[in-house]
Amino acid sequence: KKVHPLGEDQFVFPTAGGTVRLSMSEDALTPYGGIVPWSAFAKRCGIFEGLAKSCPVERTSRNAAPVYDIVQSFALTPLCDGRRFAHVNRMREDPTVCELLGMGTVVSDDTIRRFFASLSPGDSAQWVAEAAKPIWGALPDTLILDWDSTVQSKYGHQQGA
Repeated sequence: KKVHPLGEDQFVFPTAGGTVRLSMSEDALTPYGGIVPWSAFAKRCGIFEGLAKSCPVERTSRNAAPVYDIVQSFALTPLCDGRRFAHVNRMREDPTVCELLGMGTVVSDDTIRRFFASLSPGDSAQWVAEAAKPIWGALPDTLILDWDSTVQSKYGHQQGA
């Protein structure tokens, strides 16, 4: 079955779990197929590896989840329509998520909360700022930020509305 009259090309993404080819299928595989391009982006920019290497909190327990798994799980929550820490649990049963992102496991909401509670505000701000430097450095010298207020939803009573 073709969705587009000219057919669909395969999309190829180099992810942390290896090269993934996306194409149309009638099979139900995973509801998180959109994670494939995210994984390719995350692998290319390397921000999660950088965060894991430079974490200011030393994880000494043999049972402690790797920092990489924690920050990836945290980032996945809003990407997969999560609005609370507890929504990360939606992805814990899908082995495809871990495989695509090169994670051992999607960690629980409690693990994410405990991890961030162990960070001091100053250390965490510096930690994230250092990891984001390569991304900010890749931006051009001149940026034009434009905001079209006509497409923003407004509620209440505005003058002239």
